[in-house]
Amino acid sequence: INDVCSMIGTLFLWIYWPSFNGALASQPPAVPGTPDDVSPAARSLQFLCVVNTMLSLLGATVSTFAVSHVVGKGRMNMVHIQNSTLAGGVAMGAACSLRMTPGGSVVTGMAA
Repeated sequence: INDVCSMIGTLFLWIYWPSFNGALASQPPAVPGTPDDVSPAARSLQFLCVVNTMLSLLGATVSTFAVSHVVGKGRMNMVHIQNSTLAGGVAMGAACSLRMTPGGSVVTGMAA
């Protein structure tokens, strides 16, 4: 049952980590006290953070599936997958607002 609960937690990381990084990239409105007018540049930065984080999670998880399959002699270890998801999100957390190519985001996740 512990593995099932851990896997559910990993799914929550996949769902909520990109929005968490996107929220960190949000900027306050230009004029304090105005309604929530978000500039197109701020929306673009949030979208970039979400996409970079998703690609980093993807790179970390897919590479770990392959490595775990090879190292485990045909069997994948779920602990490896869970840890790689966490590492991919953390690796992109500090760099999510950088203007990098999609391949750069995937490589960042793979390196994590």
